[in-house]
Amino acid sequence: MHEYAQKEIEVGISKTPSIFIKRSIKNGLRAQRPERLCQDTESIKSGGDQAFERNDFKLAERNYEVLLRNWIHFSDLTQSLSFQKAFLEKRIKTSRCLFTEEQVSWHLKAENSEGH
Repeated sequence: MHEYAQKEIEVGISKTPSIFIKRSIKNGLRAQRPERLCQDTESIKSGGDQAFERNDFKLAERNYEVLLRNWIHFSDLTQSLSFQKAFLEKRIKTSRCLFTEEQVSWHLKAENSEGH
């Protein structure tokens, strides 16, 4: 599950991972071993953390959003996960703000170089 969702996120298809996860859950992901589901969930979160550390805030936001949108499916595993829903919400907001700051900075630099 994780590899497919991560690849879709990396190529910039933002809704597909969520749809894939939901479809997988309907097709028996809940019956999957809880350890495996925790590993997959942690792996998607880790991908978001790595993107965040690389200042790839758009990719980080997408990873965290996939998890947040599907939180209800992981809620019974919260004791086993290294993060909580509040962490995802905070990282999404932070990623959006930092991405916006990058965009504004880029546009200001572009305007300044055009004006000279």
